[in-house]
Amino acid sequence: MKQLLSLVLLFAAASLWGQNPFKEEFSQTQNTIDSLIATENMQMYKSEKAVASLLKEKKITKEQSKQMIEIIRQTKERNTQQHFYKENLKLAALLQQKAAEKPVDTLPSSSIDSLLATMGLKDSYEQKIQSMEPSHKKFSEEKRKTDFNIAFALGMRAAVNGKGVFNPSTSVEIAAILDTPLRKSNSLSLQYGLVFLSDRLAIKGDHYFTLDNQVPKLTPYPHSLEVSRLRTDYLTLYAGLQREFASEIRVGAGGYFGFLTLADQKIKYKEGKDRYEVLHKHDIKANPITYGLSAHIGYGALAFYVKYNFAPLFKNTPNDIQTFVVGLKLW
Repeated sequence: MKQLLSLVLLFAAASLWGQNPFKEEFSQTQNTIDSLIATENMQMYKSEKAVASLLKEKKITKEQSKQMIEIIRQTKERNTQQHFYKENLKLAALLQQKAAEKPVDTLPSSSIDSLLATMGLKDSYEQKIQSMEPSHKKFSEEKRKTDFNIAFALGMRAAVNGKGVFNPSTSVEIAAILDTPLRKSNSLSLQYGLVFLSDRLAIKGDHYFTLDNQVPKLTPYPHSLEVSRLRTDYLTLYAGLQREFASEIRVGAGGYFGFLTLADQKIKYKEGKDRYEVLHKHDIKANPITYGLSAHIGYGALAFYVKYNFAPLFKNTPNDIQTFVVGLKLW
C-alpha cells in the first residue's frame, strides 16, 4: 500500500509541476500532508506519555503498557496512511476528474478506547492527554529523578584464614540508598547511602575470646558451650554503580567504608537442668573500621549479592582474619 501511494504521489507531482495552473494546489496539498503528519506524531507522543504516567502510578502493568503502546502506534500508522491516500486522491483528481473510490486502508484496526474502558481507566487516560503541554522531547528521553530506597539483606558470613576457629553465621544489612541516573536512558545509575551491618561468626568448640597482652586469644570456657558467637556491628557509607537492562535484570558493584558501633560475644551453656546465656561486652580489640567491595545481580526487587571485607577482623592479631558474605538482598 505504501509503495502504491508513493507512486501515485510521484506521478501527480511530476505532472502538476509541469502545468503552471496546478502548482499552487500541489504546494497546498503537500503542506496539508506535512501538517497532518505532525499532528499525528504529536498525538502519538501525548498518548505514549499518558500510558507511561499510568504505568509509573502503577495503575497498569508493564504488559498492559506494551499492549497500549502497540495500539497507539498502529493507530498513528493507520491514520498517516489514510491521510496520504486521501491527499493523493486529491492530487490525482487534478489530472483525472473522475477518481476511482478505493478502500482506505487494510491495516488491522484496534481501539485503545475499548481497551481502556475494559480496564476502567478511560477517564484517567483522557485527563492525562488534556493536561499535557506540547513538547519536542519524547517521554522515553525524560530524565528520571533520584529515587530513595530502603534495602534489606540476609546472608551467610564466613572467615578467610580462620580455619579451625570459626563456623559460618548470619549477616544482616539494613540500607538507605539513593539512586541517581547517569544517562538519559536511565539504564546506568549511581547508588550511594548509609548501610547498617550486623555480622556474626560462630566460634568453634568450647572457646571464647580474651585478651593476652592486648592480642585477641581463644580461651577455653569453663563449661561445655551450646553457643559461642562473636558479633560486630558497623555503620558504613556505600557508593557504587548499577546497570539495569530492559529485561529488568540489574547488575551492580561498589565499595563501602565504616566504623565499629558494637562488638560482643554471646555464650550459651547448660548446667544441670538450668540453661544460661551470657553476653560478654569486654574489649576484644575488634577492628574499629571496616572496608571492602560488594557486587550484586538480580531481577526486579530481589538480588543475589557477594561482599568481601578487606579489613582484618581484629585490630591486633598475628594472622589477619578477613571475611566474606553471600546472600539475598531485597529492595
